[in-house]
Amino acid sequence: TISFNVTNSGQATANTLVKGLVIKDNLDLGISGQFTILETDAISEITGGSPATLTWTVTTTGGSLEGLDQAVVSVGYNDINTGVSGGTATQTNPGIFTVDNTAPTLSSVLISSNNANPTLAKVGNTITLAIIAQENIQTPTVSIAGHSVVPTGSNQNWSASYVMVEGDATGVVAFTIDAKDLANNAGVTVSATIAPATSVTFDKTLPTFSLINVGPSPAKSGTEVTVNFTSSETLLVGPTVTIGGQSATQFSK
Repeated sequence: TISFNVTNSGQATANTLVKGLVIKDNLDLGISGQFTILETDAISEITGGSPATLTWTVTTTGGSLEGLDQAVVSVGYNDINTGVSGGTATQTNPGIFTVDNTAPTLSSVLISSNNANPTLAKVGNTITLAIIAQENIQTPTVSIAGHSVVPTGSNQNWSASYVMVEGDATGVVAFTIDAKDLANNAGVTVSATIAPATSVTFDKTLPTFSLINVGPSPAKSGTEVTVNFTSSETLLVGPTVTIGGQSATQFSK
């Protein structure tokens, strides 16, 4: 919507208004044909000494070219007392709006966990997406591990987080990001990280141990006892092992 405030500075009412809006580009060339222009106010006269607001809706078409445009308003009128034309008043508002037909893109998307290893997550860990767009965007629509989350941020920089729960699926944590720019152009759905590639794997399964072997048996005082076992997965640190109620002091993989 484009609005112009005009004032009748004379004493007589200006009536028989003929209102016009012309769109020009930054080279002052008329490009009204690239738009659908509709007058939306119902003002037919302006009393002497009074202001009025004239309004139009301007809709881009498939042929609208990108760029910063200006609007030129013209108002022709008659003197209500004499019926004589008062001429035509014009006003130009440069740089009143910008045509943007380009869908937004994301220049960086990173995913991480607050786990000691940022590429892994367990129940209770927070997954965070760091999002940078190439232009200012509206609040993006984001899901993490199948759950909708509300991002925080503004302009080009956004962040979204989710706390993993027992019911979430194990494996690489999936996400989606849908963004629209300020002109309401929609970008493509993003579901992979950008510059550099990162991922987080969710693991809610406790490790188990098998093939447990203790020797020698029997053992006398002073004999070193060894416990051999196999873990069901790679461990971040060595397990805590006690033998005969005493903490084991030596480990090997």
